[in-house]
Amino acid sequence: MRNPMIKLGRLAGVLLASLFLSLVASTAGAQVANDRSVGVILTGVNEEGAHWAGTQWTPISGVLRKDAALRIADDALMEAVATKTMTPQEAGAAMKVRYVLMGGVTAGSHAFRFDLKLFDAKDGKQLWATVFQSDEDNIATVPTEIGGALIPALKAAAL
Repeated sequence: MRNPMIKLGRLAGVLLASLFLSLVASTAGAQVANDRSVGVILTGVNEEGAHWAGTQWTPISGVLRKDAALRIADDALMEAVATKTMTPQEAGAAMKVRYVLMGGVTAGSHAFRFDLKLFDAKDGKQLWATVFQSDEDNIATVPTEIGGALIPALKAAAL
């Protein structure tokens, strides 16, 4: 059984991050970072995809964190941004990152599809896009595959 204090602490972090996002989104000229920083936002395309989107952004972020050249957004900020409809520029400013990986997850019949796009949060320009497909038996390898494809794209992006 989960510790209710941990759940309460996480909820408080998400609420604080949401308040912060409200302030950032209301600031017209919010600035994005100028480093190799990235935030990951996954949303569900269908109901089952929403569940998997909520569980897969953390492992993808974990894979990206292993690369010392990258800075990954705070988990609470990424979680709060995922619940909002934002442009890549707004999401980048809210998460204090330069790059935003946005994706939709479709799940069903033991199959998964991740439609991913990487944006430069400075101008909203799409830098990279791909689709990853997996079955239920291989879903655990998807974050490593995504990270393996995304890291070179991030390193190739001009600052």
